[in-house]
Amino acid sequence: QCEVWGEHVTMTSVTVEQNELKGASVAEHEAFGIRLLVGQRLGFAYVNRKDGASLDEAIDDALAIAKASPEDAANDLVDPMPLRPIGGLNDRRVAALSVEDTVASARLLLEAATSGSKGKKKVSVDSGSVTAQHGTSAIATSKGIRAEDTDAALTWGVFGMALQSDGKGGDDVGSFDHVFDA
Repeated sequence: QCEVWGEHVTMTSVTVEQNELKGASVAEHEAFGIRLLVGQRLGFAYVNRKDGASLDEAIDDALAIAKASPEDAANDLVDPMPLRPIGGLNDRRVAALSVEDTVASARLLLEAATSGSKGKKKVSVDSGSVTAQHGTSAIATSKGIRAEDTDAALTWGVFGMALQSDGKGGDDVGSFDHVFDA
């Protein structure tokens, strides 16, 4: 028996450090997990390249692991059953965000976190980030399961602290706070 799971994800991330935008990055990731059952012996391999040679090597590794593993009567793949689509997980607007859009969102996050600073009290942002990601996952098994889904997420987080003037030209650190949402 065999099960193959794969994903392709694109992620754009912008970081904030010490009250400034520090960097933006775009990463693309592909991965495959291969689970094989030889009788009741289980083998698994993972690869993050989709060229034929890498996939063949992962299959060979999973097969070798299965052959070297002890038998277990509980090892099996699930039978196909009706899927219950969740829906609403793929917002095309998130997938369409450019690096510039994500940077603008991080700038808004930084401004919102520090905009309430008035007089001698202020907020300092130690670190933060805005990340937009979208991807597709798929699974197929020798028992007949075939499924795929696409999703997208926009996440943000900020870690900051309250600062108050010490009256001598410096600041005293007050409370800390971390906020994260998606």
